[in-house]
Amino acid sequence: MFILSRDAAGAWVVQSGRRVAVFVARQPGWVTKGAIVAAGTVMLLVLMVLIVPALLVAVLFVLVGSCLAWGRQRLDALRGGSGGRRNVRVLPRAEE
Repeated sequence: MFILSRDAAGAWVVQSGRRVAVFVARQPGWVTKGAIVAAGTVMLLVLMVLIVPALLVAVLFVLVGSCLAWGRQRLDALRGGSGGRRNVRVLPRAEE
């Protein structure tokens, strides 16, 4: 992370690393509060724009899949299915 600031002589200086942390820590309280509010707002917007719709789509997908499975079970029950296992071959017991 880099920050552009002025030194004592008024020249522009590029700072990095620890000096940036010290520079930010020395800022007035309202600057820090403003930065925190801005960061929180950006995170909230990302949450609302990306994550919430993705969760809604996932819940809708599961709900539709569940309804389809339930409907298939109901149709099988109405048709009077075999009532047992299908595609199972009965093996004769060995005589002892």
